[in-house]
Amino acid sequence: MSEEANSNALGKGYFCDREPGRKGEILDAALEVFGEYGYDGGSMRQIATKIGVTEPALYRHYAGKEAIFIALMRAGACTVRDETFVLIDSLEPERVHEQLLEMLKDRRHSIRFFGPLLRIILPAAANNERFRDEYLKLIVAPTRERVTMKAVEIDEALGVRNAAASRDSRVRAFLALMVGYMVSSIVIGDEPDDAIVDAAVCIMRWDRG
Repeated sequence: MSEEANSNALGKGYFCDREPGRKGEILDAALEVFGEYGYDGGSMRQIATKIGVTEPALYRHYAGKEAIFIALMRAGACTVRDETFVLIDSLEPERVHEQLLEMLKDRRHSIRFFGPLLRIILPAAANNERFRDEYLKLIVAPTRERVTMKAVEIDEALGVRNAAASRDSRVRAFLALMVGYMVSSIVIGDEPDDAIVDAAVCIMRWDRG
């Protein structure tokens, strides 16, 4: 799927379904503008042009470009977080390897809906402390907490030895591997690889208890 197709999948009407009225239109336009030019290159004027209003009209809804970007992050993060939680909560001790592999194979859904958003958020978060804090608060911290909760359940079911003492470090390494692989797949289109899941399960010590 091309980057243009990805942007259309998330950019056309995506936020209008979640934010009523003009605000949703502004966020949809901002997603397209920031997707094309990046946060630094995008402008309020370009966003206004996308929806056919004057630039001053945008300020009736948002204080400026940063406020629009923060609103975009918060609205988009809710969807990313909620869908990620569904996947995490579905993991079962006896099927965890199979389920993780299916998650990687089913990346088309993630690429379609999350790709355009992550292509915008990740570079901006790397260069802007406020955006980075928002990203950590909205996505990273809640996801780590949810994986930790699921790890407690699976550790107990599989009888992982000394699980509590190593759980935090295992979860951090697991997320670094899985999220890194998913992001690289969104950006460069890696093929699903059993070795990634083998490594993830090994990191969590779910292969031997």
